Amino acid sequence: MAARPPANLCGGRIPFSLRDVTVEPVLFLYMFAANVVFPTLQALTYHKVCVQKFNASFCDQLKNVTFQQQNPDENDYVQSTTSHWILLANVAMTIPACFTVVLFLGSFGDKVGRKFPVVLPIIGAIVQALACLFNAAYPAAPLALLLIGPLLSGMCGGIIACLMGVFSYVTHIASAESKTMRIGIVESMIFMAGTLGVFLSGVMLDGTSFTFVFGFSAALLGLALIYVLLWLDDIKPSQPVAPSPGGWICDSLKVMVQFVKQPRGPRVRLVISLLILSIDILLLCTIGELDILLLFLKREPLAWSQTLFGYYKGMENFLRGMTLIVALPLLKRKLRVRDTSLVMGGVLSKVAGLVLLGLSTKTWMVFLVGVVGMAQGLPSAGLRSMMSSLVKQEEQGRLFSLVAASESVVAVLAALLFNTVYPQTLHFFPGFCFIMAAGISFLAFFVVLYMHRTGSSELCAPAPYTTMAEDGAAAELDAPDLENDNFHIATLADEDHFAYM
Repeated sequence: MAARPPANLCGGRIPFSLRDVTVEPVLFLYMFAANVVFPTLQALTYHKVCVQKFNASFCDQLKNVTFQQQNPDENDYVQSTTSHWILLANVAMTIPACFTVVLFLGSFGDKVGRKFPVVLPIIGAIVQALACLFNAAYPAAPLALLLIGPLLSGMCGGIIACLMGVFSYVTHIASAESKTMRIGIVESMIFMAGTLGVFLSGVMLDGTSFTFVFGFSAALLGLALIYVLLWLDDIKPSQPVAPSPGGWICDSLKVMVQFVKQPRGPRVRLVISLLILSIDILLLCTIGELDILLLFLKREPLAWSQTLFGYYKGMENFLRGMTLIVALPLLKRKLRVRDTSLVMGGVLSKVAGLVLLGLSTKTWMVFLVGVVGMAQGLPSAGLRSMMSSLVKQEEQGRLFSLVAASESVVAVLAALLFNTVYPQTLHFFPGFCFIMAAGISFLAFFVVLYMHRTGSSELCAPAPYTTMAEDGAAAELDAPDLENDNFHIATLADEDHFAYM
């Protein structure tokens, strides 16, 4: 693709170039739509479970706290059955997504180009939104049809493929010094999109209908697809490898095995494993929390409406996003805080928020959770930046596909764990799962603390210590040289023009 001339906008001392904007709008629109679809699909599942077992009048009254207390068995049935179908939907999406990312998209991005791995999950998400729209139009349709959308989206890679494609893209074009901040900006798109997504989903759902909300999300995803096709430059290898029919899966498996077995410096393999483990621990708790949060807040004594849930999630995501946009550059550029310190601080914020959430019996306590846990977006940015510094540019797709594969397994485990434990603990402590998640999250703190105290995190520095490389392999650990790399980019924004620094 021919390079577009930069369009500079004066922004004080540091000029801003539109060339600096790459995958950020893609992730924003994708996550905007996802944060509209996810709570609305949960609400649709809750509605279908209820009306197919009882009737519409009964289900309308079930929103009332007093009515819930008068009908505890019926309320527990709707909650437990809804949790069961949410579990099945998560499994239907994550298992196919794991195979798609590991066996196809990861190596495709490294060998052919990094644009297609961004496009495919958007197409899958559009199909899912249309499938949800069908289920909303026909509430009497079998509950099993709720799984069609997640299944088709998973076959296209789902959200893990979108994250893999986006992070592979941005870590490839970022310099070693700016990588953590650029990843932080990309991470902030998740939370800023969540601010609008869940906020509007509740307001729209209470004011319109399920069909309108799902149609709106499909339009957002269509806009993201147009942006990728018309604006985003592709990053191709100097000698692209054409996929061979029938042999691509085998080739991808071989590439992944070679990547895992690649000789690296002392402790590098261990540090990569610990970083992936830390991400997976935190993701386990995040997915588990999302799966049961709406059910927990709909239950007495809180008995929240969909609109109030949207207000809370919007505020929570806004605070997390602003922490990444404002606090992260300040901590990195001005205070020179190490990535491990950022991660540990974010984990403690997450743990405190989960504990408070589990103990919440009043609405103000739940909203306070958003303030207490506002720094929990920092760990993902720090961990992804650290691990991407340990591999070469042409290995970024394989690295993040490996991370995505582990995240797929974790997503299934989280759905199984939390959607199994939650119904079993409803009768004596509905907030038990959040306290359990806090304890699990704290394990990640000790993993990162080990790397911090042992000096293992120094391997992830912009210029890794040559003393840690083995057999003359130090050059492979150094910050990659964009001019000599076997990839080329049509144009790269100058680091001095990076607007977010």
